[in-house]
Amino acid sequence: MNYPPYVEEHASRQPTGLAVELIEHAFGRMGQPIAIEFLPFKRSLANLESGRIDALFPMRKTPERESRYDFALLPLLKQDIQIFVRANSAIQFSGNPRQLAGYSIGVLHGASYGIDLKKFSLDGGYKKLEPSSSHEMNFRKLLAGRMDAVLCSRLVGLTILKGLNASADVKMIGPPVGSYDSYIMFNKNKVPYDMIAKFRQAMTDMNNDGTLNRLQKKYKQ
Repeated sequence: MNYPPYVEEHASRQPTGLAVELIEHAFGRMGQPIAIEFLPFKRSLANLESGRIDALFPMRKTPERESRYDFALLPLLKQDIQIFVRANSAIQFSGNPRQLAGYSIGVLHGASYGIDLKKFSLDGGYKKLEPSSSHEMNFRKLLAGRMDAVLCSRLVGLTILKGLNASADVKMIGPPVGSYDSYIMFNKNKVPYDMIAKFRQAMTDMNNDGTLNRLQKKYKQ
């Protein structure tokens, strides 16, 4: 799944992005070759569960996931989740989900945003959440007037809008809905623990020698 600028797929060359660079650096230090595959988010989770793939990134830690998978100790990146609306929208948001009552909100199917999505759902008296297979699809629907708002990582949203030549057509409103760290998540039943331990050490070394900070600075907006 394309998740720019953290993970980006290209037809004629290798994948790029902050998370990709960090993963490649860490495994490169280990001398471990890897292959990165792009799949829809929901299918990625199913393939990790079945053991078809060994690891998935970038992923947020949750108690349920930590009970079933192993994570690196250091995060690959930190994400702020924002509300995006059309530039001419009168919707306001100061942090209270009730201000969004009656509006449709685009989300990524199966994603964990680090917040209680029920606050934005029918259960809370709001119009509806509209899950899509990609953030780009949500922004296209927003631009076409087919939904009222999009819930998305700040940097991901800004990058997608730039690619759609629509940066001036959409705005962020209010403070971040939430913030969370994202990690690589391993299938503990398939990946040997010593491999996970080596990856954790590689990330620690990259943090200590400044590699993490240097790469993260490349993608700041």
